[in-house]
Amino acid sequence: MPMVRTGACPGESCVYGYPVVACRNLSFRASDSFDTEEIGVFAKGDTAILVTGNLHLTEPGIVLIKRDHAVTDIEYDGESYGPAKDTLRFFAGDTLYVLDYLELGSWNWWYRGKAGASEEFWTGPLQRSFELGDEQRPAISISAPRGAWWYMLRSRSGAEGWVRTDVEGWWGERNFVRTDRDDWKCPP
Repeated sequence: MPMVRTGACPGESCVYGYPVVACRNLSFRASDSFDTEEIGVFAKGDTAILVTGNLHLTEPGIVLIKRDHAVTDIEYDGESYGPAKDTLRFFAGDTLYVLDYLELGSWNWWYRGKAGASEEFWTGPLQRSFELGDEQRPAISISAPRGAWWYMLRSRSGAEGWVRTDVEGWWGERNFVRTDRDDWKCPP
C-alpha cells in the first residue's frame, strides 16, 4: 500500500463508456493525482462520457480467518465455465487483505503475496450478500478498504480530466449521474 487498481469499477454490473451529467461543479485534473494541476471545471449540468476509473487504495480491508477454509470457485476460461484449476486454502489465524468489491458478493483480495478473487466467505462489516452475523462463516471482516476513487470524464468538446471522490460506490455522493437511465437523479 498504497495501491492503484487501474480500471476498477465499483460494484454490480459496473461498466464505463456512458454519458453522465455533473450534479455540481467538479474541478478536474490532468491525471488521477492531486500532484497535478487543476485544468478545468465540469460545471453543474455539463454532460460528459465516463471513460474509466481508478481506485487508489491507502489501506486494505482486513479479514481474519477463524478456521481452515477452501475456495473452490467456478471460473470461466473464455469458452466455458468449470471448476477452478486450483483449490485455494486459507488457514485459521491467517489474514486476507480485501482490495475492492466486484459484484454479487465477490471481492478482489490479496493473500500470501498474491492477488485473487472470490465470493465473500466472511461475516462482519464487509459482508454484502449473506445475512450479517452468521457465526458459521469461517472468517470475519475487521475493517473495510480505504481509499479514493478517481474517474476520467470526457466532455463533448473532447477535453478529458480526472475527478476525485472519497466515497466508495456508484460515483460517490452522486457528483455525476448517468443520463441514459431514468432511475439516476442528481440529489436535491
